[in-house]
Amino acid sequence: MLEQLGGRRHRISSAACVIFPVSVKDKKRRMVRLVDTAYVTLRKWTPGQIRAHVALTRPLSWAGAYAVQDSTFAAIVERIEGDLATVIGLPMRSLARILSQVMKP
Repeated sequence: MLEQLGGRRHRISSAACVIFPVSVKDKKRRMVRLVDTAYVTLRKWTPGQIRAHVALTRPLSWAGAYAVQDSTFAAIVERIEGDLATVIGLPMRSLARILSQVMKP
């Protein structure tokens, strides 16, 4: 997977859903869903570098075999376009925007 992604830009999408009460009396709820997308470009690695990465990290625990929140990500990630939190797995900027709209009196 790292060999296929290396040197290429790929898309990552994360989603969230917020359900909140509109009327406690009527048990009505409102649901807001969001999907946020970011793009990641990985550096092109040699097979030896990939083997070393696999030996030193837990690539099978991460989508894409890398984790931007891990201290080794700088070595493999060339560029991130979009919200870093979206790449990690929770689109915080979009979620904060929606929550601020929902929580207005």
